[in-house]
Amino acid sequence: MTEVIRSASILDCKYYIYCHCIFSFLTIMKLLLKLRYAICFQIRITGRPSYSYYTYFTNPKANWQKKLQPILSLEYKPTADMIFGSLKEGPTKAMYKRKNKLLMLANVGMIVNPKLPWFSYSADGFVIVDGKLVLVEVKVLKIGRKFVGLEFLKRVPFLFLNENNEWEMRRNHEYYGQIQLGLFNFNLKKAKLLLYVHKNKTVEAVDVHINVPFLHDYVLTLTKVYFQFFLPFLCANAKDLRINSENNS
Repeated sequence: MTEVIRSASILDCKYYIYCHCIFSFLTIMKLLLKLRYAICFQIRITGRPSYSYYTYFTNPKANWQKKLQPILSLEYKPTADMIFGSLKEGPTKAMYKRKNKLLMLANVGMIVNPKLPWFSYSADGFVIVDGKLVLVEVKVLKIGRKFVGLEFLKRVPFLFLNENNEWEMRRNHEYYGQIQLGLFNFNLKKAKLLLYVHKNKTVEAVDVHINVPFLHDYVLTLTKVYFQFFLPFLCANAKDLRINSENNS
């Protein structure tokens, strides 16, 4: 983990110079003090969209201006499934905590690693397991309305049964990248992926361990994305970010 941070920090210095935007970066970060909370997410690479940026970086026909355009909008129009998921996140954590008799920290808000301030992560929570802090990520899937237990797990697209007969996350999925970035951001070694099963009101838990080789490429690539494309886009559209924030406050 330390090596990943060190490599990213070296890369950070390189792209400060490469983009000629040290002042602009500082200006954008100072803007955080004046703008509403939602903007704090928009000017950083966060967990959920990080995998999309990671895979898009190697696209030979990439159009970053178009890719990053949604950053300028503060409008949030949740779907019915998203609303349902938000409503069930709290009960999911409560059920898991009660069943396993664990100390859980929830609603922690956005957390930024000061060594790499262009990343941020809003954790669903943390639990204390055997004296160690473990990241919690909650997902509420539509298939949980129809299937339970093993039949549910078999249908989760980002899970597979490994050689030890344990359920594991697939590496090529946005949720995996999201959780790995969270582990990196908080310097943790393990996460609990909690899957809510609505049909029988239960929770399936899957362990997700830190993958340092994956993170080494993931973090360095995302840092390139930020300083080559993300930050210049923010600097070019700083005025629009400010106006949209004021209009939505």
